[in-house]
Amino acid sequence: MIKRCVTFVAAVAVLLLALPATTAMAQSGGGWTVTRSTTQGGGASSAGAYLLRGSVGSAAGTVSGGGYTVRGGFWQPGLQAPLAVTLAGFTARQDGASILVEWQTVSEIDCTGFNLYRGTNDDWAGASLLAFVPSQAPGSAQGFEYNYRDAEVEPGPTYYYWLEDVDLGGQGTVHGPVTAALAGPTAVTMAVLTASAGETPVAPVWLLPAVLFAALAALPVVTYRQKRS
Repeated sequence: MIKRCVTFVAAVAVLLLALPATTAMAQSGGGWTVTRSTTQGGGASSAGAYLLRGSVGSAAGTVSGGGYTVRGGFWQPGLQAPLAVTLAGFTARQDGASILVEWQTVSEIDCTGFNLYRGTNDDWAGASLLAFVPSQAPGSAQGFEYNYRDAEVEPGPTYYYWLEDVDLGGQGTVHGPVTAALAGPTAVTMAVLTASAGETPVAPVWLLPAVLFAALAALPVVTYRQKRS
């Protein structure tokens, strides 16, 4: 992509050197419109969001109404810097007695690492920093997988998590929030057996083997011996 941009800029510079041209720039709303007209061939071209990157020779400028005319310069389309991190996923879920926060990246261009924040509501301003997780390959165009186990949680509340990717210049971009809650232990219910007056209590099924064993143990033990002749 960079090679093609350099080739494009070089071609434009050569064209403007070879052909006398007038380039006009005018602001329209929040953007700029650039129109270039050549004196040879009568061609004209226009585009938006252009930046003046340099000039050939001694550039001269004049103001005409709301527009600008620049002679002896060349223009290059404005290039937007790539995002430090492109996320493929960001989730939080219960894992045993803790909450597991996971995220995956597609690329980490200009990234130095991640700040992970936790709060008890959706207001990021009141969230607390849990940890800084370094990038596995700062500045890489490759993606990676990360996770953080948050064991400092209690059953009941909903926890909110934010992820901030930090670039090499110290600037951050915040993602989230994602939420998760830790479920409490399930209560054990005991069954109670009751008998009304006049009814014969029924022993639980699990008690029958014990009753049978006790009854057999109470029987007299009879030993038989074979008489020798």
